[in-house]
Amino acid sequence: MERLAGAPGVLGAILLVALILRLAYCFILGPALVRHRAADLGWLVVNGRIASDPYDQIARNIVLGKGYVDDSGRRNYERAPGYVLFLAGGYRLWGFELWKVQLAQSVLDTLSCLLVFLVAMRVLRDHQAALLAAGLYAVYYKMINMVSRPMSETLYVFLLLLFLLLFVLSFPRAGFSFPAGLALGLATLTRPITLLFPAVVVVLYLLRGWRGGVRRAVPFVLAFGLACFYLPLRNYRETGRFFFGLGGGKIAYMGAVIDYSKVFRGEEQRLVDEIQRDAPSFPYDVEVDSRLGTTAIRTILAEPWAYAGRVAYRLYLFWVYPDYSTPLMAAKSSLGLLFSLVMCGLAVYGAGVARAGGALLSPLVSLFLYCYGLYALIYATPRYATPLFPILFILAAMGAMTLWRGRPRRAHDGS
Repeated sequence: MERLAGAPGVLGAILLVALILRLAYCFILGPALVRHRAADLGWLVVNGRIASDPYDQIARNIVLGKGYVDDSGRRNYERAPGYVLFLAGGYRLWGFELWKVQLAQSVLDTLSCLLVFLVAMRVLRDHQAALLAAGLYAVYYKMINMVSRPMSETLYVFLLLLFLLLFVLSFPRAGFSFPAGLALGLATLTRPITLLFPAVVVVLYLLRGWRGGVRRAVPFVLAFGLACFYLPLRNYRETGRFFFGLGGGKIAYMGAVIDYSKVFRGEEQRLVDEIQRDAPSFPYDVEVDSRLGTTAIRTILAEPWAYAGRVAYRLYLFWVYPDYSTPLMAAKSSLGLLFSLVMCGLAVYGAGVARAGGALLSPLVSLFLYCYGLYALIYATPRYATPLFPILFILAAMGAMTLWRGRPRRAHDGS
């Protein structure tokens, strides 16, 4: 195996930098931006802090004994329970103090940085590229920002990376397929976008051989089902309908009718206000969500070329908000797009190099394309791209190191 001389010390330094940057943002830079630049950045501030997401509201109400409800007092079926329960567990342990959530999420995201290294090392078999991938994640500005907020990205990225590591390990060792299914199930309970991804996993297993594929696919699917089954059962007990969560109809509707020729955020808010005005019970009503989804399908069938144009635009919108309303937002949009383009370019090159070297890329590439394609079909925003950047960093690191060395290195060199 390729020698790892010096790698533990470098990795330790990267993890320390990751933790310091996240803590510094949570307790120094973040509060300063809220005080002095919130309006320029488009942040809504309430009582000196960024307005809380329903995740935070529901978690507080659970701890207070009010149940799975947000500040409206009604059961919220739109927010998946994974992060809510994580947050509620923390509040129950240490009280309603945001700084403790920020501390916990800073540590958790530092562990995600470690997982980036482990996944990269397992896939690329190149410790320098793996260290670079971890280094890119350590300084990734969006995750540094996200750990300061009670939002699902921090937990979701950790679970998604844990799934990728176990999934990659399950190809040579079938015993890892069961914990991989559990990890993906927990990730899906946090963000439901991966609800259909087990079908892709099964196909990838079977492509490696029928007998071995079945031996891996069956425990994977069982574990995934065990992790997720309680949610539709809970919903059926409360509403008489089987569903995983609400909100998909609203997202599909907005993606089908949104007018990108107008200022994006203004158009987005107009549609949300329109939905709320016509259906005040949303997002709690199964019928309303179903009606929005049906309307979306009818709109797409009636205007297929207009919808195709929206999908094409969302391939771009996935990476950046086209917001140039203030100089700061203009700089943020431009730099964000440039950063994404550089990472995508290096990742495409790195994927080609790694594939030629015999690396097992299908777990990473399939998850990336699945999420990217699905979001483009329904509704895209740069926030949804955030969990995919670890995959980009792994592949981009391989591309960057190959350019630096001036020659490709095969994945099995030195093993």
